Order: sequence, then C-alpha cells, then structure tokens
Amino acid sequence: YETPLSYVRSGSTIWLLSSRNTRWWTNFTPASDAGAGGPDAGAPVEVMAAGARLRGRARTIQHDRERLLASLRQFLTALPRDAVIYGIGLDGERRPRESELAKALDRIAMVEIALDT
Repeated sequence: YETPLSYVRSGSTIWLLSSRNTRWWTNFTPASDAGAGGPDAGAPVEVMAAGARLRGRARTIQHDRERLLASLRQFLTALPRDAVIYGIGLDGERRPRESELAKALDRIAMVEIALDT
C-alpha cells in the first residue's frame, strides 16, 4: 500500500504523524509485529523520502507518552504547517504551543521508522 504523509527525518529515524482516527498506523503496534523479531522490533517497511526508496522497521510509540510528546514537539517544530491539522496552535516563533501538545496526545498516532543502515 502507498500512503502519502508528511514526515520528519533525523539521521536514521523517520517519524510519521497521523490522527488516531485513520487507523492505518495500527499495522505497526507492538502486538502486530511480535512475530517479526519481538514486540519492539517493528514491522518491515519501505518508504520514499526525499526521492529515495528506504527500508526500515516501523512501530508506534503510543505506549511511551514522554517519547510521544517529545516526538510530536520535534515533528511540529520541523513542520509547523501540520500543527493546525491536529488542533495545535503555534506561538509567535511558529513553534507548537506547549500547553496544547500534551492535550493532543490522545488524538494523534506517531509511527517511528528505524532505517536500515
């Protein structure tokens, strides 16, 4: 399947942000990839990023709220245009408002892809 999404890349990690309502991200929950090397190994994926086809292992990070919050902050700081999609306002420096980030955690899903090196 191909699903066009905004993404943020930092080194060998790519993050994908989505609304929980979309449900595509449930393919990468720990229970769904337990047979592929353990519950934290992630599901094998191939992504197209910056014109390059990359392979890695994807998993959600819903279970770790601190990590989810930090990833959401990093994602929306890199792509502030996406904040409005998730009902998060921006401050005067176009950074996501801290007071709104934590409130959004129950509405969003974050998939983290560890790229093969």
